[in-house]
Amino acid sequence: MADIKITRSELADPAIDEVINLEKSLARSGGAFVEDIPTPFYLNPIFYYSLAALAAGLIAWACQEPLMNEADRREENEIAFISNYMYFGIVAGLLGLAVGLAHGIANRNLKKALYCAAVGLGVGLGASVISMEALKT
Repeated sequence: MADIKITRSELADPAIDEVINLEKSLARSGGAFVEDIPTPFYLNPIFYYSLAALAAGLIAWACQEPLMNEADRREENEIAFISNYMYFGIVAGLLGLAVGLAHGIANRNLKKALYCAAVGLGVGLGASVISMEALKT
């Protein structure tokens, strides 16, 4: 391998400083990879998605608890058909909305948060309709 020879004029060239600064910025700081840096548990997506789902579940329960009574039950001790969609649709819709909203908020993007919340609400409501239809058979 040939030796590298640098002349005095090359050392005085200002472009050398730019190359050195670029190499320094690309080098690892302190020898630690990003994966090695510990992060707090509350920044874990599993944690804040679970909190969002918990909050949505509590809100759905608080909204539906006053509406639930024995008059909604059929003789066979089943919840009436419309009540199925009302109760389970609200729960599934709010869960989807909350998780979608948490995803957008975690990405610090309001437009994405609203879009993901709307998609989550639609998926939750759609899943409840499909599951209620499957339970009827």
